[in-house]
Amino acid sequence: MLIRHLLNGALSFAISVTVVLTLAGNGGGEPSGAGQPSSDDSDPTWDRTDMVVTAGISAFLSGVCASYFGSSRRKYL
Repeated sequence: MLIRHLLNGALSFAISVTVVLTLAGNGGGEPSGAGQPSSDDSDPTWDRTDMVVTAGISAFLSGVCASYFGSSRRKYL
């Protein structure tokens, strides 16, 4: 059953990274889409890569934990 939880985490990771990359745009000064802000190249506080890594790790852990603790076979309370 551990494989199922890891697969759920991987699926969450893939969805999250895809959404972040789509919404983050091209990271330059050009518009990336309708109503989407583009990042400023002079802003040193974050990078598109930093956002993708953070969102990916968070989504993976969230997917694994939600799958593991949401399993109907476990009685925690």
